[in-house]
Amino acid sequence: MNHLMNELQWPEGLKEKGKVFVELTFDATGHLAEVNSLRSYDDLAKAEALRAMRALTDPISPGTVDGVPAPVSMIVPVMFTRN
Repeated sequence: MNHLMNELQWPEGLKEKGKVFVELTFDATGHLAEVNSLRSYDDLAKAEALRAMRALTDPISPGTVDGVPAPVSMIVPVMFTRN
């Protein structure tokens, strides 16, 4: 989450706050394999959420099935708010 908070920027032209749901898939080595938008309220927000997630370069601890490393997917809600 620290990566996302540091990387995410308010897109120029985005007029309202909202949420984008992004699906991340990591391979068996823990590296990011796929990034997809499942639902978004705005195309600008969607593009920025996908860009920020694709910038994730550090691997995570891989998932395991019966002690063997395995791919894992997760859904991350990305909030666009302004204070």
